[in-house]
Amino acid sequence: MTDKTKSASIFTRIGGNAAISAFVDVFYGSVLEDAELAAFFEGVNLAWLKETQVKFLTGALGGPDTYMGRSMEASHERLGISQDYFDLVAGHLVAGLAALEVDAELIAEVVAVVAPLSELIVTTANV
Repeated sequence: MTDKTKSASIFTRIGGNAAISAFVDVFYGSVLEDAELAAFFEGVNLAWLKETQVKFLTGALGGPDTYMGRSMEASHERLGISQDYFDLVAGHLVAGLAALEVDAELIAEVVAVVAPLSELIVTTANV
């Protein structure tokens, strides 16, 4: 890996907008098929959620967009998310990236960005 590649953002190294959009489609397809998670998304406008997730990930991974949506706390506070549920979603994140042939090292970098969000999203004890 060259110095220029090392200094490029995760967003750029993952493949930019097209890759983030493809990932979000794969990710939500997988999450919505998970019987343990599907109930969290009942009645949610999926098109809006995907668009919001693309914007969030673009900004979080160093892309050009700045996420202007609700805070992580406000977005998840009423959902009663436990660490177990967060971990299930994180597993779908990893699997979705792997399905799109993102290399393991880059997946680990994405996980390092997303994992600390558990402190903001987890609002209840494991069940």
